[in-house]
Amino acid sequence: PAVRSDSLTAPAAALYRPQPRRAHARARTRHNRAPHAHASATAAPAAGGEVATHTPVDQLRRDPVLLAACVRATLQPLLQKKVPEEWRDANGHVNIRHYMALFDDLEWEMAREWGLSDAHFKNGLGLFDLEHHVKYLREVHIGDSVSAFYRILGVNRTPPLKRVHFMVYLANDTNGCVAATCEGVCCASNLTTRASTPFPEKVANQIRRIGDQHAKLNWECPHHGSLDPR
Repeated sequence: PAVRSDSLTAPAAALYRPQPRRAHARARTRHNRAPHAHASATAAPAAGGEVATHTPVDQLRRDPVLLAACVRATLQPLLQKKVPEEWRDANGHVNIRHYMALFDDLEWEMAREWGLSDAHFKNGLGLFDLEHHVKYLREVHIGDSVSAFYRILGVNRTPPLKRVHFMVYLANDTNGCVAATCEGVCCASNLTTRASTPFPEKVANQIRRIGDQHAKLNWECPHHGSLDPR
């Protein structure tokens, strides 16, 4: 499941946020799936382990440990990995190229959860990223264990559904914080014409269902503010 079933306790937030801007597309390659982890919670934990009915977005923006607690209490990880030695760079921590690889791996798991399958790709339906905004909040070091989660922030406002605005969270399981976030917009694409195309109806309905669940979470997602699926 995209969210933990007992986390939907707050009023729904608006899925659509009008903002200007766009960038060109990048085709992506598929990766293997990691196992899901399952747990339960009633609301996003506040600092000190207490349960909060609503967590202010400014507080989440400043506190990657609190953000990690909210993410873990309400979303399911789609990717988990222990950081290998070969990811070390000259600064003694994980190089940024590996963050992007983890984000990319997570996005393919996200697409699978929406119902996109190998058959869709073989039949000419693709998934392109249009833009990203990445924030590095804390270092990740060799030997750390990390998990990746996502949240849908919105879709294009005029049907049919073609574009999705989302946030990926890379949580460091070793120190309990969100190490980095990747906010992005992706679109369904026709692999023959290389142009955007509507998602199949069944996939679009699943995206809307998950988006509605994510809009009901009891914490607002800190995001960049300039990305918009229009």
